[in-house]
Amino acid sequence: MLAFLLILVFTVIKTHAQECRRIQPIKSPDAVEAPLAEGVRAVKEQIPVDRQTVEKTMQKIAESWNTPEMSKKLANSFYEKDRLMDSMNGNAPVDARLRILSVGSYRLINQGIKSDPGGDLLISRISVIAKTQIEYNNPTNGFQRRQGEQEYIIKITQKGFLK
Repeated sequence: MLAFLLILVFTVIKTHAQECRRIQPIKSPDAVEAPLAEGVRAVKEQIPVDRQTVEKTMQKIAESWNTPEMSKKLANSFYEKDRLMDSMNGNAPVDARLRILSVGSYRLINQGIKSDPGGDLLISRISVIAKTQIEYNNPTNGFQRRQGEQEYIIKITQKGFLK
C-alpha cells in the first residue's frame, strides 16, 4: 500500500512540473503605418485589386527568389534586408527555387494615388497568404521539397489605372 501511495505521489508531482514558455513574437515593422511612397495621397474609397494581379505579382516574387534580382524586389525599408540577402547567399543551396503552390486569401492594407506625367499611379499594399514550396537538390538525400504557408506584404503599382 505504501509503495502504491509513493508511486501515485511521484506521478502527480511529475505531471505538474511542466515547463511554461512565454511567446516572444518576431519583431517586425507595422505595415499599416509604413508610408507607401513619397508624394502619395490616400484614396477616399479603396479600389479592389483583382486576384489575377496579386497572383502574377506573387509569381514574379517566386521567380526572383534566391537570385540577385531578389534584392531589387525587396523594399528599401524591408527589415534587415542586407542580413536576409547575406543569409540567402551563404545558406541557401544554389539551385534552390521557390514555387507558389497556391495563393490564399489576401486583403488590402492601404492604398494611395501618386501623380505621374504618364497618368496617375494606384499604389496598393496588400497582405497575401500563400502556400509555397522550396525545391532543391541535396547531394546526399536527392531532390528535396519543403512546404510552408506564409504571409507576404506586397506593394502593387498599377499605371494608368485612374483617369
